[in-house]
Amino acid sequence: LGPDMPIQFLTGHTHYRGYRKLDDASTSVEAGKYLDTIGFVSFPTQKHLQKMDRQTEDVSKLFRHEFLDATTDTLRNLLQLGKDDSLMTKDGLELQALIEKKRNQLDLPRVLGCSPAHFYFGRDPSQPQSLWQFYLAEVIQEDLFQNDPTKIFVAGKGGLRYDLSEGEVTNDEIMAISPFEDSLYEIATNLTSRELLQILTGDMDWDDSNVVPDLPRYFVSLDVLDPKVTNYSLYGVSFRLEHWENRVRDVTGKAPQPVSQNITTTELWQRHVQTYMPCNATATMTSTRGQRPNPIAHYLMVGSVFFSAMMIMSLFGGGGGGANVDCRDAQGLFPRPNEDIMA
Repeated sequence: LGPDMPIQFLTGHTHYRGYRKLDDASTSVEAGKYLDTIGFVSFPTQKHLQKMDRQTEDVSKLFRHEFLDATTDTLRNLLQLGKDDSLMTKDGLELQALIEKKRNQLDLPRVLGCSPAHFYFGRDPSQPQSLWQFYLAEVIQEDLFQNDPTKIFVAGKGGLRYDLSEGEVTNDEIMAISPFEDSLYEIATNLTSRELLQILTGDMDWDDSNVVPDLPRYFVSLDVLDPKVTNYSLYGVSFRLEHWENRVRDVTGKAPQPVSQNITTTELWQRHVQTYMPCNATATMTSTRGQRPNPIAHYLMVGSVFFSAMMIMSLFGGGGGGANVDCRDAQGLFPRPNEDIMA
């Protein structure tokens, strides 16, 4: 194309609202996710660039972008309309009626329960009001597993998709949070702590590090691993199930036989809200996990084969005994000067 051809990349799929200058004649813009952003870009033509002295003039200033929240208030301000002015057109009204008819057919407006707070999808379990912390501790560990300390669930960060708002929770909101209807599976049983940690810290066969980059690549539902336990069970979902089957096979030398739990992630959320989040009671978060980081997930975000081997040796010392590994401390899996990494 030549050095005087301006290039504007309109990127997507990584669920990111951002801009990057690649060189003085090319930039990349991504306008958010799930229609939450209206993005505008402008850039120079090739003829314009050819007329400029690129030694003295900053060409990159000709590349401009603007991000707007995709709300009706934003659009009204943009169009200089008043609060009472309608944005609806005849076609828009017809489409709205069609959408509402389909929503009612799918029972989306039905209220299932009430949330005591707003839980944020983009916050990892170390942060307050994290949806991931609520999901792993409340929905999975306390509801699905009934606090069985030998069961552990692994979840990819693409499994949840939206915040859980405070107040009434409808089917519509559950479908926004967990839309994929992924089936839950018991992947493997009778795993030792050493095997489980090796399975979780092995190489990945996919790369989604650019998708929601502030979150770990995947999460686990337990805070503590007991080196003396030899009967851990690993659970996951149908999406990328083959990856975890391969990891179990690589570590144990045995081919796992995943067993369906006859429930999907969406159904599990619906059941949890209906059972544990009534609107006529003061709902509280009862998990003892709190808002402390899960260092297994923290470690998975760092990801190093060398440290994986060293970590396993440090935790288990090659033997079967030892104290519980406290996984609630974000640095708990890494040796620090004059500190013991065991709980």
